[in-house]
Amino acid sequence: MNMLPRVGHIKYLNCFPLYYGLVKNMQLDDMELISGVPVELNNSILNETLDISPISSIEYYRNKDKYLLFPNLTVSSSGHVRSVILFSKVPIDELHNEKVALVSSSSTSHVLLRIILKYRYGIEPEYISCKPDLDLMLNEANAALLIGDKALEESINRTDLYAYDLGEEWHKFSGKKMVYALWCVRKSFAKENPEIVKRVLDALLKSSDYCKDNLKEVVKNASCWDKFDADFIENYLSDLSFYLDQEAQDGLNYFSELAKESGWLKQNGSLVFFDHEETA
Repeated sequence: MNMLPRVGHIKYLNCFPLYYGLVKNMQLDDMELISGVPVELNNSILNETLDISPISSIEYYRNKDKYLLFPNLTVSSSGHVRSVILFSKVPIDELHNEKVALVSSSSTSHVLLRIILKYRYGIEPEYISCKPDLDLMLNEANAALLIGDKALEESINRTDLYAYDLGEEWHKFSGKKMVYALWCVRKSFAKENPEIVKRVLDALLKSSDYCKDNLKEVVKNASCWDKFDADFIENYLSDLSFYLDQEAQDGLNYFSELAKESGWLKQNGSLVFFDHEETA
């Protein structure tokens, strides 16, 4: 059967390295790449309009019976992430019972913020959902959560606000890595097309390895079209990890345990990976 798998791509700078590697290795012809923000990709693979995609880590647990994870592919950080930021008019410990605006394009960061505020600071704000416009969000609330390139941009521009990097906050609280996104394949698609899935997995892993070994080249190309300069992009990408190593798995497991304990997640449990030999 000759078909192109529909593969999701997060249209943020943090996933540029994987996309660049696919272009460099001339492997885009082997897939139909579909871009979107995290919530859009979460919904698309759940609704079966995508076959393979990065998804918010919290969404994997919410629908883990439908997915198999790709090993060694993630967006995570050990400390600073720079693109998941809480902007606030007041110090963070003064947000109890105050309104906090959550960006509508994210899932994992919502739960991450709730965990940090509850367990690290012992406070419970009132949460509202808004479009990713910081000024509009702060018209409705005392603090606002932004993710992705918008968070990066506002962290440079808005020096008049308190800014809290949730990757750093999580690491201070837990001492663990934070996993924001995972790559997965629909179980039904993997069962019917194991060879296609293996080709996509191999291409993504090859792309990830290429970009890890050629970061300067990736940064130079990203800075040609992006609003950020090369030094900023290099510092940002250097703080990220694209590998689901044991440290990342430990952080992910702890995150899911706290999310379940607090009622924001119904199930967690072990991670289940795509295995070509078992699926074929």
